[in-house]
Amino acid sequence: MGKRRSRPIYFHAYFSSPELDLNDPIVLERVQSEKYLLALGYLIFFLPMAGKSEALLQLCRTKAFSRRCCEYPKRTKEARRVIDDYLARMEIEQDDE
Repeated sequence: MGKRRSRPIYFHAYFSSPELDLNDPIVLERVQSEKYLLALGYLIFFLPMAGKSEALLQLCRTKAFSRRCCEYPKRTKEARRVIDDYLARMEIEQDDE
């Protein structure tokens, strides 16, 4: 049999796994860091497919990344680019109407 793959640490946080002690500040910090990375990944993947939403536009216009963005400079740069592209795309669509 092949080697069993361990689950990402954020899996345990979302599903209240007894395998992690979320009262341990080191574990909690790691979980929060990985959840932030996951959120950046979702943003980069899904925002290019998003349609017009006033709430999303407002959020993108006032984008503020947490201090964790320094932990993932490449992903943060990509997320900023995706946000800028979304705002530009929505501006073009508005001009076409």
